[in-house]
Amino acid sequence: MEDQATSDSNKSKYKVFSKKIKDFIKATQIEPVLFLFGFTSGLESVFITNLIIDKVCEVQCEYEKVICENLDSGQYEEEQNKVQRLTAIYGMERHFTEYLPAVVTVFLLAALGTSRGLKFPLFVTVFGDLLKVVVIIFNVLYWSLAPVFILTSFLPYAVCGGYSGFMMSCYAYLGLTTDKKSRTTRLAMVSVFESVGTSLGTIAGPAVYDQFGYLGVFISDALVFSLILVYILFGLKNCKPDPEEKSPDEIESTTTMNRLKTTLTTAFKKRENRGRAQVIGHISGIALLVFIFGVTNFYFLYTRKKFSWDYESYSVWSAVSHPATLIGTLLILPSLSYMWNVGDSIICLIGYISRMWQYMLFATAPYGWVMYVASLSSVCGGMIFTSSRSELTKIVPPSEVTSIFAVISALENIIPVLDNPMYTYIYNSTLEIFPGTVFAMASVFSAIGCFLYTWLATRFPKPKELKIQKQAADDDVLQKMEENNVN
Repeated sequence: MEDQATSDSNKSKYKVFSKKIKDFIKATQIEPVLFLFGFTSGLESVFITNLIIDKVCEVQCEYEKVICENLDSGQYEEEQNKVQRLTAIYGMERHFTEYLPAVVTVFLLAALGTSRGLKFPLFVTVFGDLLKVVVIIFNVLYWSLAPVFILTSFLPYAVCGGYSGFMMSCYAYLGLTTDKKSRTTRLAMVSVFESVGTSLGTIAGPAVYDQFGYLGVFISDALVFSLILVYILFGLKNCKPDPEEKSPDEIESTTTMNRLKTTLTTAFKKRENRGRAQVIGHISGIALLVFIFGVTNFYFLYTRKKFSWDYESYSVWSAVSHPATLIGTLLILPSLSYMWNVGDSIICLIGYISRMWQYMLFATAPYGWVMYVASLSSVCGGMIFTSSRSELTKIVPPSEVTSIFAVISALENIIPVLDNPMYTYIYNSTLEIFPGTVFAMASVFSAIGCFLYTWLATRFPKPKELKIQKQAADDDVLQKMEENNVN
């Protein structure tokens, strides 16, 4: 009898444990996608720029191999400056190729995601990434091709939605599968998965490159993207917004091009409690950060120029920088949001202050180790995107989340096309005078973000205040009904 009771107890414990495992897997469906996607980003990030530098040096400028191999040694200042300027111009042209087509695609993906579910846009965007890598592999195999042909790899990537289309789908997926209280923390955890993947990819990249060269890096990339596609098809549960009650005419209108018009105008519709101003404010804060992030395209060029870093030195710094932001996203943000109920706007303000100091240190760094200190000062910088998006999902109804994120994704594609020519011109003009000028500008723009979120944090009613106001209004209605009944 005792053995039977022990056996039943063990079975019961096993069932409880199995249920917890199943619940965890069910609750973290999108996280593996972001982890693997982050791994590919880290794996390829520095090597796309490095590939362009090598091709500019060897193919376009036709410098001797010994010069190209020691370009960042400080011995070839004139050649280094020429290659840097040409690479910066290719970076600008890459942005035109990468972002302009995606402006249209993200709205189409949002409309299809609303009607068919969010697996479809996720699959399309990752498939575009796979096509991009295939074209880059072709460019590596045919080394004599000019550097401009590398840019063609970003055309299918952009047509399929690009990075912003992918993140739009991920955030919309989470917005529909989490409750309001835990949403900011859940979005933060998703950012952690992506950042961990990016850090591991950044560490793995140089090791793969040293053994197998560019082909090894980009073939590995293609294999991981293929794995993501298989997981999306067979491992990810489809998710789409619950349709609102509509009249037959409204239903008919949503089956036409009016759906795209609705998606475009959703962000600007009038809402209760000055909700429209809050939506526009948070979208503006995200757009400003995207504009500031344009300077990230010059990290590798800047460190090569100022500190003579090669891809290995840069990868080590990059691998350290990502965990630094994880501290803020994994520890500080959940504590502020979930435990202490700090508003999302205040969290974004803290993030912008962190970014402001980071870029000022970047601009004025006299030695390479200061870049590590600057990265540590950005510990809260990763909280801005997460908290602003979380706040938007709380302001708008679930049926409008995908449309709001589509507007954000469109801005994320338009802004780099506008800001990169400006940053490129400034970087090339100040290369020999003060190469950190673009980072000083980013610090000033971050200060503007501080003012914006101070306004958002102080000018609008908090959820508790809205609840009190609603309760007071309900009490007034009940009191009037009782008075009418008495009369």
